[in-house]
Amino acid sequence: MACLVVVLVFASLPQDLRAAPPFQDTPIPDAAITALDFSIMRAGLFAGQASTSVTGEAGPGISPRYSFPGLAGQSVTIVLNSQGNAANFRLSGASDGIVYKDFSDPSLNYSRVLPAGQTYIITVASPTTVAFYMEVTLGDPGTPTPISPTRITFMPGQTTATESGNFAPGQSLQYVFAGGAGQSVTVSITSPGNTANFSLQGVTDGILYKSDSAAPREVTFPSSIAQDYLIGVVAPAATSYILQVTLPGALPPTPAPERITFMPGQSVAVVNGALQPGVNKQYIFAAAAGQNIRILLASLVAGAATFGLQGASDGVVYKQPADPQNEWSFVVPVSQDYVITLVSTTNTTYTLELTIPIPQPITVTPAPTIPVGCTTDTIFNGDFSNNAFWIFGDSPVPAAYIGTMFHSPPRSVRLGVDPDLGVVPQLPSFSSIRQTFQIPPSASTAQLRWWRYYRTEEAPTNAPAPGQDQQQVVILKPDNSTVRVLRSTRQNDPQWVEEVVDLTTFIGRPLQIYFNAFNDTNGLRTWQFLDDVSIVVCYPPSTPTPSITLYANPQPVVEFQSLVTLAPPITTTTAPAENVAPNAAEAGPKDEPTVVLVLPPMSTSGSQRSSQGGLNIVPALQVIGILLGILGLIAVTALG
Repeated sequence: MACLVVVLVFASLPQDLRAAPPFQDTPIPDAAITALDFSIMRAGLFAGQASTSVTGEAGPGISPRYSFPGLAGQSVTIVLNSQGNAANFRLSGASDGIVYKDFSDPSLNYSRVLPAGQTYIITVASPTTVAFYMEVTLGDPGTPTPISPTRITFMPGQTTATESGNFAPGQSLQYVFAGGAGQSVTVSITSPGNTANFSLQGVTDGILYKSDSAAPREVTFPSSIAQDYLIGVVAPAATSYILQVTLPGALPPTPAPERITFMPGQSVAVVNGALQPGVNKQYIFAAAAGQNIRILLASLVAGAATFGLQGASDGVVYKQPADPQNEWSFVVPVSQDYVITLVSTTNTTYTLELTIPIPQPITVTPAPTIPVGCTTDTIFNGDFSNNAFWIFGDSPVPAAYIGTMFHSPPRSVRLGVDPDLGVVPQLPSFSSIRQTFQIPPSASTAQLRWWRYYRTEEAPTNAPAPGQDQQQVVILKPDNSTVRVLRSTRQNDPQWVEEVVDLTTFIGRPLQIYFNAFNDTNGLRTWQFLDDVSIVVCYPPSTPTPSITLYANPQPVVEFQSLVTLAPPITTTTAPAENVAPNAAEAGPKDEPTVVLVLPPMSTSGSQRSSQGGLNIVPALQVIGILLGILGLIAVTALG
């Protein structure tokens, strides 16, 4: 029913308004909810489990929402990672309206048994704009689902690590950490009313160092061997808790990551080594947004080694070491370095294989020739070389920078649903970018130019119906209302093509340029790549400064600059420059030079030049010029 409402509202809008998407900064009921897809089963799950993951952006006014169907008695685990752990999430029931976990709960690794069969809503929010990665795992209804322990790690030089969360009846909350031989280990737990307790057991030696029925909420003991220790959290009723692990004389800091590089033409790199409990090994590699990477880890002791993946710049944890799958792929969301951390529960050797598809060869396209007197600085960052100036629309499948597909390096923007994303839209989806611009009022002409690469799985058409897949270019007002639809098409043209549209009629107006790829829900996807966006603005030619020229025969030419253009002049004696005295009769005595004041004829308009390049002068100025000429003639005659 929710989808029907969306379609009816969409169809009721005028066609020109339907071309411009709503730019919501807050969640919209139903329409803003993305259904999580559990159809692709990943490796490493327990029997009956289903898991999926999503990436996105949250911040002030940006709170993406996701839905999943849950059954009574089914367990769910939600793990959220973001830069600086700034993002948090809320879990609520769509039918009963109950909030099962709110933003006030700081737990980012949350598990519970679902109380009723209904759709559940996850809302992600953050006080600052950050990228996030969220993983949701559903268990087999009616059967307790084993939950992978959360690994507690220590930063270099750190001696105490803290974990917090909420316990619900029926949960199995477990943590694991590595202790070195001879280290003093302290584990403690606090909770309201001191109701939460924990058990502690060695993974290798099997010794139970503390049972969950023992009264003390803190235990200290020496670690006799290097091994992992398993903590199990229990409570008689729902409660929050804070768990702390202290290791004085911490393990040696992890060495600097070893960089993985690729030889020219190589897409697969392999490294080998040895691991021991509590001593991590890190590798670092560079990847561009849009690349689909694959990581495969194999160890001599089967299942002993696992790995995590974290962005070096954004700080987002894309895969936890506690995730048991050792063959893992994902689409790179941000161009940056990525750090792989290897951990092991026992001494073992390993082989790590990293696959990154070879990017397309960089072909430098000559820049278009810009006419003299024209500029291209009205649009900023038109080549998408940085992350500034463009505004990305908030949608289930947002646009993204792509480093493997471009018209000119280093990257372009992908709009729409590329099949490489592995996504099929469940709701109508915009995927757009836009930028504010204003063509200077002094301009004479303006052109919008851009390079596009169209793709679609649907039948191509130059006139897609409203609500169908389409690739769009639209001029918007600052309030996001539509001014003109420049392009609305659906094409499968896998080559870079330059488009040019005249924008002269928009000179002087504050506007927005908007690019979009719209997808409906029929399962066939449409997308495009965009690069090298510019507005070529041309100006009228500059006007030379007019002048008054006095000619004297046989004296040299004297030129005076004029700063005014006024009324038509009074006609005075004129003579062509190449023949000041046309004949001897008119020239007078040969020993008397003739001075002629030349005032070129003017147009009748006081602000226009004449065809000879002269200018208009008020009669008073002309009289002064004539008098000066007469005085000069008298002076020359007297000297002669």
